[in-house]
Amino acid sequence: MFKQITILSLIVLLCSGFGIKKNDNQGELVLTVSNITNISGKLRISVYNQQNKFLSEEDLYKYHIEKVTSNKLRITFKLPEDVYAIAVHHDLNENGEMDKNFIGIPKEPFCFSNNVWPKLKAPEFTECMIDLRRGETKQINLSLDTY
Repeated sequence: MFKQITILSLIVLLCSGFGIKKNDNQGELVLTVSNITNISGKLRISVYNQQNKFLSEEDLYKYHIEKVTSNKLRITFKLPEDVYAIAVHHDLNENGEMDKNFIGIPKEPFCFSNNVWPKLKAPEFTECMIDLRRGETKQINLSLDTY
């Protein structure tokens, strides 16, 4: 009888998470991307932290592709506590790159965290920064646009 109670107690402790290290250093970044005017193609979402070269296609923290199924999409990232910047590109023709005109101006919709809109040059990391804390759920609203 004692053996059964001990085994039952052990099962209860294990099922309750005792002894399992939880990643309590994470927060949740919930992106809502709106102003999607063409329900086709894919959203290409690049997440950068301070250690990455902002807007680099090779040096980024996380990269996610989301099929466009409506004029507003919601994407959730579980990320460690840190400072991040987000760049979103609506790849209308699904060629995997941002299409630009002959002088380098993007032809496809895009947006940045904090809804920073570039004027004469691409934004800096500090302009697009989002501070994500441990245990926090941060809602970020982004609106796609074109020049």
